[in-house]
Amino acid sequence: MSESIQNSVQEITPSEWELMRIVWTKGKIYSRELIDLLQEKRSWSDSTIKTLLRRLVKKGLLTTEKKRTAVSLHRNDQ
Repeated sequence: MSESIQNSVQEITPSEWELMRIVWTKGKIYSRELIDLLQEKRSWSDSTIKTLLRRLVKKGLLTTEKKRTAVSLHRNDQ
């Protein structure tokens, strides 16, 4: 793991950790599936989850891949 990713991991919030645990478990997941899974556990809105995802992408911990209208997410170390 690169030093910048290690630093980013140290800076993520408990809410961001919750998203990352799901992505780490699934390996690769569509954003809609992740949103649905989180909304089963939390009362977070779509926009709240998307904001958390954007932060994780900005920190270099997630990578996105757009396919038509779907966005898949995966750990940045894959």
